[in-house]
Amino acid sequence: MMKKLLSLVLALALLPAAAWAEFDLDGLFAREEVTESVDAAWNTVYSLSNPFYLGEIEDGTLMVTLDYIRDSQTDMILIRVDVLAMLYDLMRADTLTFTVGGKQYAFGVTADVFEYDGVYQEEYVICLSDTSLPFLKAIAQQKKDDPIPVTFLRAGEPVLEGVVVIPGDDAARIYDLFIDLGGKKQDLQSVGERWPCGISKAK
Repeated sequence: MMKKLLSLVLALALLPAAAWAEFDLDGLFAREEVTESVDAAWNTVYSLSNPFYLGEIEDGTLMVTLDYIRDSQTDMILIRVDVLAMLYDLMRADTLTFTVGGKQYAFGVTADVFEYDGVYQEEYVICLSDTSLPFLKAIAQQKKDDPIPVTFLRAGEPVLEGVVVIPGDDAARIYDLFIDLGGKKQDLQSVGERWPCGISKAK
């Protein structure tokens, strides 16, 4: 009985390492200029040389960043879309939509809010699953770098709209590297449970 218990404990301890073992992290550092940091949720962030993308919203600032993280809960290497809105009024959206290539991608989100000197900084983190990876691929396949409509919703009602330009070449580099280095060999279906994405025809 004790041997079975020890075997179970050992198997559980090895799960996180196995989760990202399929992703060639050494290959990422070998092929790209990567900086490494840790975010507020203790995720390790791997940022490429591309900067953030400055969007447009009314009476505020919108920034979007594409990078990779090693998720602190699963140890999987994931593509992260980090959306930051700086506003004078508290928003706390629960859904974030992007419209690309004739389709609307609606992500369930949670706001991480920080207030300083009357300005609310609301961060929305999205990690891409097997269902939502086509969102990034759609950006990569755009014939030109058109502005992408972004809508923040709360309880089904739009509370803020804006646009952001994400260069297709940058999206393609993030996407292609993820595929080439084994990203889809991980359990991306479980990622969709934490960051759900609904896809529909754009209105």
